[in-house]
Amino acid sequence: MSSSSASDAPVRIFVDSNVLIEGLFAPWSASRAILVLARSGVIRLVLSPYVEEEVERALLKRFGEDAYFAEDEQSFRTA
Repeated sequence: MSSSSASDAPVRIFVDSNVLIEGLFAPWSASRAILVLARSGVIRLVLSPYVEEEVERALLKRFGEDAYFAEDEQSFRTA
C-alpha cells in the first residue's frame, strides 16, 4: 500500500456562481473562505460549464466588455 491514499486528495466542492462572485467581492464572507481554501489546496472547486458562463456574464455586466478585452489583450502580449 502506498503512503498516499484517496483521503489525502482535496475534497471536491461544487459551487454555484453566487459563491464565486460573492467570494470575489465580499472579503469577510463565507464565500471568500471557500475561495481561500481552494487556493490553498485544502479543497478543490468543481464548476459546471453553465456556472463558468454565468460568472463570466456577471463580471462582464459589472465591469463591461472593454475591461475584459483589455485584460485579454494584455495577457496575450505578455505570453
